[in-house]
Order: sequence, then C-alpha cells, then structure tokens
Amino acid sequence: ESIPIYEAMLERDPDNTQLQSQMASAMAQAGQGDDALSIYDEILASEDANPLDYFNAGITLYQAESYDKAATAFEKVVARAPMYRDALQNLAQTLALTDRFEEQLPYSEKLLELDPRNDIVLQMHAIALVQLERQQEATEFLTNMQELDFIVDGLMLQPLAEGGRVSGLVVNKTLEPGSSVTLRFTFYDNEGNSLGTAEQDVSLSDPEVAMEFTVAYDADTMVLGYGYEVVE
Repeated sequence: ESIPIYEAMLERDPDNTQLQSQMASAMAQAGQGDDALSIYDEILASEDANPLDYFNAGITLYQAESYDKAATAFEKVVARAPMYRDALQNLAQTLALTDRFEEQLPYSEKLLELDPRNDIVLQMHAIALVQLERQQEATEFLTNMQELDFIVDGLMLQPLAEGGRVSGLVVNKTLEPGSSVTLRFTFYDNEGNSLGTAEQDVSLSDPEVAMEFTVAYDADTMVLGYGYEVVE
C-alpha cells in the first residue's frame, strides 16, 4: 500500500535517494525484488546519496548475490562514514567472499581496531593472510584468537536522529561464570569525528553462553560510527 505513495512523492522529487531507498525497501518486502534491485542500482550510480541509503542498497544487493555491486555500495558507505563498523564488516566479508583478499585486508585491519574481540573478523583476517602467503602473521592472529577469554559478537548499530544504539553479544570463553567485563564504546559522526564514550558492564554466564547487551548514546547528530575497548 505504501508503494504508490512513494511513487507519487518521487514524481515531485525524483532525485531524493532517501525516498528511493524507502520505496525499494517496501518493494522488497512486497515481493517485488527485481524492481527493488533496479532502484538500488540507481542509488548506487549516484554520488550524492547518504551513507544509510548506500548501506541499505548494499544489504539488498548482497542478499541477491550481486556481490560486486554490494562491495561498491559498502565502499561508498565507508568513504562517507569511515568509522561505521557494520559497513566495514559487510565490505570485508563481501570482498572475502569474492576472493579479493588484497583489497579486504586494510578493511579487516581497520575493523579489528574498532572491534578487536570479534573472532569472525579475526578468522577472516587470518584466512586473507594465508591466501596472501603471509603465514607467520596468520599464525599470530589465530593464536591471539585462541587466547581470548571472551569474545564480542553480533554488533549492530541502530542510527537515530540524535544519537544511536548498539546491541551485541558477549560470549564467555574461559572466565569465571558470574564475573563481568566492561566495554567502553566510542561513538562517531558520519565524518569520523568522536562524539563521546559510554561504558557497558556485561555479566558473564557459563563458557560458550552468549549474553545480550545494549548501549545507547545521545548526541546532537546521528551516530554513524562506533568502536570499543575493554576496560581492564
């Protein structure tokens, strides 16, 4: 029902990429996948869309197994929001999936600066090093991964008009059940400028049990980047 409304609004404002993205999302939900993809192709061809429009295009193109276009979309996100962890991971995974390991490496390196306890990214980075015949570095990464006493998984940013919210999981590996860890999150605007920090305590359960957490940050602008460090 919403598609005709978006079509009418786009007749008035045909270059509005935000409206295009919203209509493409509505089309995808309505089973009009091909039409949605054609709109995302238009967004991808533009140079003035906002990072979230490129991000949504990348997600849909990835799901449609259009990996080269998805990589282009995520590259455009990162070029406009360099600290957007979620886009960095999607870009690195897309490049890894298409065996573009040389291109992947700097993105997974940057990703590990923002998300150092992500064992999926550590594995992905190690595999790229192996593929590029950098065996010693790969071995060091695998050793570091095996020595982690807990990992952080499933991070996801929900950008808000004034701030943002990050959800994720902490998985205990070798720490005492009932103990807790503290993560200090730093939040960034779309240009990569730091907006401030917030700390989140997470209580741990038994080994391999995931504990959910959510941390919110209020700001005068939208949060479009984040990372964390462990508070010892």
